[in-house]
Amino acid sequence: MATWRTLYLSSGEIPLATKIEEDGRHKASAGQEVRILDIPAKASDELGLFEDLHGFPSSKKFAEEIQKAANTYYGTPIRQFLARLVADIDEAKEAIEKTKADFLDEYLPKGADGQVGRAASRFALVAASGELVVAYDILPWPIGEAIRGAVACFNAWLEQRAAGAGAAEIAAGIAQIRRFFELHGESRFTEWRDDDSAGNAFFDGDNANQPHPTINRAGVRRKKPDGSTEFYVFPETFKTELCAGFDARLLAKELVKSGLLETDKEKKSSRNVRLPGIGKMRVYHFTPHILTDPDDTEPTNEG
Repeated sequence: MATWRTLYLSSGEIPLATKIEEDGRHKASAGQEVRILDIPAKASDELGLFEDLHGFPSSKKFAEEIQKAANTYYGTPIRQFLARLVADIDEAKEAIEKTKADFLDEYLPKGADGQVGRAASRFALVAASGELVVAYDILPWPIGEAIRGAVACFNAWLEQRAAGAGAAEIAAGIAQIRRFFELHGESRFTEWRDDDSAGNAFFDGDNANQPHPTINRAGVRRKKPDGSTEFYVFPETFKTELCAGFDARLLAKELVKSGLLETDKEKKSSRNVRLPGIGKMRVYHFTPHILTDPDDTEPTNEG
């Protein structure tokens, strides 16, 4: 059976993820975001969508000329391209594969996640096809122009991608966990008190007989001498709430790698801690950096 696999371009006003999440019940998957790539339609601050007006007095006039040309010559280049392509398909395949390989070798970030590699392959295919069109003398572009354009679009996509060159699920999962602490950092985490000898570790105020209950407790929070806060999350809460919809083990591994989770002596992502008023139990110990930038340091007063 003869089949075609096509790429398409849509001028959507909002990103795919935003559209999917409009009803408040669904969220875009990493696979969807790799299949439909959101590229910001802004090439420059001065000209907006365009990089060069090619002698036209305004972006509006240039856009109108493009629309007129597209309506007039719609389908003409692709017919010539396909005719040349099938006339010597083996030579075309060789040229395309070489350009794709060179593109990926030069522009795909080292160590990039496989999702980014898949997206880069599509940009590389567009670049290779464009260069083939130039070689066929169908479009009057200079050699290398199709590659330059594909690289600009690939970099624009990569720059606006929340995960950068990493895995989208990891970035989304960490963002969800960080949001949990932003929303519930005080309300669902009992304050660590060091006066546990009297059994009043979780009593608040000057009167130790007045309890300070934590509704739907997720763990314990502890103030450090520098004023920052670390969190001890109960294991089931970590798996069912913080990591809801994601692979908890994979996220925990990445959190450790990012310096957001403390490990035990065996480098496990959870560790045994003796919590005041509760006792010894295995918890996920989040560093203060879950709410702050790890590279952010307080300025010092000198002199």
